[in-house]
Amino acid sequence: MTFRAFKTFVLKVFGGSDKSRWRNSQNLLSDWEPRTARMTKWIPKGSRVIEFGAGNQKLKSMLDATCVYFASDLVDRGNTALVCDLNKRPLPDFSHLSAQVAMFSGVLEYIHEVKDIAQWLAPQVDRCICSYSCFEPQQNNLLHIKTATSRASNGWVNSYTEAQIVEIFGGAGFTLANAETFESQRLFLFERRRGAA
Repeated sequence: MTFRAFKTFVLKVFGGSDKSRWRNSQNLLSDWEPRTARMTKWIPKGSRVIEFGAGNQKLKSMLDATCVYFASDLVDRGNTALVCDLNKRPLPDFSHLSAQVAMFSGVLEYIHEVKDIAQWLAPQVDRCICSYSCFEPQQNNLLHIKTATSRASNGWVNSYTEAQIVEIFGGAGFTLANAETFESQRLFLFERRRGAA
């Protein structure tokens, strides 16, 4: 078991976030930028957008000039981002931002209770755009353990199937409007159902 897998186990037990990892800007990889760029196609012009796990705020430069951007991150990076630990309760009220779109690029895997996040956002935004590396259960026990260990070594604290992600957002009042594959991940566009939340 790697150190990160052990640390992930501890985080799962106590429900915390790996602040020391994300405080180090060297852990913000440029490899993630193409995924973020791909997801921006679902952000309409003129939108007010809040990005969770904003890191270096690369999304800001990818948005249409008519959009208003708000950054949120787990740690204070001194770059005007709103500090928000999505694993800490109570979750803050961001309704004063009047955001219409919430963006999660490479974030959901680090959240203990994604259901809470979907329900929290439902009254605040019209659209959630997120990436997720879906869990695929294995018939073989050894392969199942290998997959679970690999996820833990990435620091991921949850293991949802694609159907479960869709169900979680659906239960909060969102409809799956679009989905596609990007490398080994799925990208989702959820839109709030009329009359929901």
